[in-house]
Amino acid sequence: MRQSCMTRQPAIVDLGNGKYQFIFNQEEIQRPDSENPEDTMFEYDFVEVSSHDPSSIIAALIRRTYTTNDEFALIHNFNTSDPAAIAEYENYQLYRAAMKQIVHETLGE
Repeated sequence: MRQSCMTRQPAIVDLGNGKYQFIFNQEEIQRPDSENPEDTMFEYDFVEVSSHDPSSIIAALIRRTYTTNDEFALIHNFNTSDPAAIAEYENYQLYRAAMKQIVHETLGE
């Protein structure tokens, strides 16, 4: 999900209910209702997680696009040697790698 705020947000926000938000792709933008260059806000993507360890965050990011059933199907279809299934599986692996990179860069690991 995409959200905006008047201040820069930390990578992990404790929601106080046993859940956390992982904030990523944060960018400073000019407020659309102002011509003053100092009037900025921050837009960012986030996922809600129950644990803020990297593996939980990566799993939550992957789940934004792929369900567990999708992942099983990709793996089983990959094993059929169908070129379309292989390409789809390779795209999935690229997506997983990108999500891992986002987490590690955002958390400074």
